[in-house]
Amino acid sequence: MSLRILNTVYLGKATPGTGGGSGGGSHNLGYYVDETALTTAHPTANAGDFAIVGSTDTIWIWDDDTSAWVDSDTKGQVESVNGRTGVVTGVQDSATISTVSAATLTQELANNTIYDCGELTALTITLPATINADWACQVNFTSGTTPTALTAPNTIKWKGDDLTSSVFVPVASKRYAVLFFYDGVNVRGIVQGIA
Repeated sequence: MSLRILNTVYLGKATPGTGGGSGGGSHNLGYYVDETALTTAHPTANAGDFAIVGSTDTIWIWDDDTSAWVDSDTKGQVESVNGRTGVVTGVQDSATISTVSAATLTQELANNTIYDCGELTALTITLPATINADWACQVNFTSGTTPTALTAPNTIKWKGDDLTSSVFVPVASKRYAVLFFYDGVNVRGIVQGIA
């Protein structure tokens, strides 16, 4: 299965975080057409910040030692981000897009599927009994003036925005893109939200 990193890090059309723990709390600075666009938008960054550059279709990482953007020269494989190594997984290009119009969603998360939801009052997710190494999916939803009530397996390892005691807790009036993937040991949930 061939995976495209653009779908992984940028989380669809979600606005990326501002990096380094400020604002969005994510080191993901988003997608840029080319190196010039990246360096114009972010002439400096914080250690661990990264972005996708379309002209190379690779991840560029801010190098704090040289104070410069460095092309990782890899598509889907990063040598180190925040001191961690490994394959960056994502939703395959030919992912199934499931549009959800109901106010509540109860769903077993299927591989290679993007669940595109409107405003949800409740979201209940379950994981498949068997998860393969290339399993990944994404859930996009809006939390209304009353926060979305989320029920999810306690085995998910969460990272990103709006975590309370390492668990994702949606807040009111926010749009979320949540990427789920299997890292070989754990299912991870990467949360990005914009107000």
